[in-house]
Parts: sequence; structure tokens; C-alpha cells
Amino acid sequence: MVRKVFYILFFVSVLANTFSCQVMNRSRYKNCNDIIVAENIFSLIDTTQIYNIEHLNTGYNSGFCKFSSTGKIQFLFLDNENRYKNTPKKYERGSYYIGNRFLILKTFVKYPQGGIRTKKILTAVRDGVLYFRYEDECERSIRLTPINAKYK
Repeated sequence: MVRKVFYILFFVSVLANTFSCQVMNRSRYKNCNDIIVAENIFSLIDTTQIYNIEHLNTGYNSGFCKFSSTGKIQFLFLDNENRYKNTPKKYERGSYYIGNRFLILKTFVKYPQGGIRTKKILTAVRDGVLYFRYEDECERSIRLTPINAKYK
């Protein structure tokens, strides 16, 4: 009898845990007047440019990135001789794609304490400068500026 009660409680707890994980992992997309990509994606992204990555909340420049025509994002940094070097894919990698008519960047960054996986959605384009927001926020949080572009 005790064994049956234990199995029933165990089964109920597994179901409750599964249901709570499904609720937590639902799409966190918010309607924030994002740019709908109805045309060619390469009219927005220049695959020949190197972009400076700037976090708008902190003003921190975390490096550079370059978009490839295959949907991958190549992360770069400047070495001591001011040459662009690739960040190892083991530590930072990303891709971009169109999902639900929006341009989405998916990045993965690995730290000694663990890894962070983020999803960013394109909100605005001004003079070649791309503005992104995180999936669960409506505020612009990241600016990708082409190296030779000027912005205000």
C-alpha cells in the first residue's frame, strides 16, 4: 500500500514538474513594434561589414561581429596590433534567421561559471546601424554599428 502511494505521488510530481517547465519555456515574445522582414534579409544586413557590438544599457563594447551569408555570426576582437581575430567558437558563437517574420539573432557565450544563450530581435535600422532588443524586453539593448558608419 505504501509503495502504491509512493508511486502515485512520484507520478503526480513528475507530471507537475513537466507542466511547470512547459509553462516557463513558452515563447516570451512581446509585441514591441519590431521590424517585419518581408524582403531579402541581406537588404538589412551587410555581410561585407564588421559591426561594433555596443550594449546600450551599460555602454560596454563587447567586441565585433561579422555576418556570413550562411546564417552564422562570426565574433571578432582586436589584438595588440589592431588586427581583427576570430573569437574561438568554443566560447562565443551565434546565428541569425527569420522567425515569425522577424530577424532573430541567437548567440551562445560560455563563461567559466557556465554558459548564456540569448535571443535578440531586430527593432530598428537607421543608416546601416542595427538595434536589437532581448526577447523578453521591449527596450533597445544592443546596437550593432558598422565600423565606418557614423551615428547620433
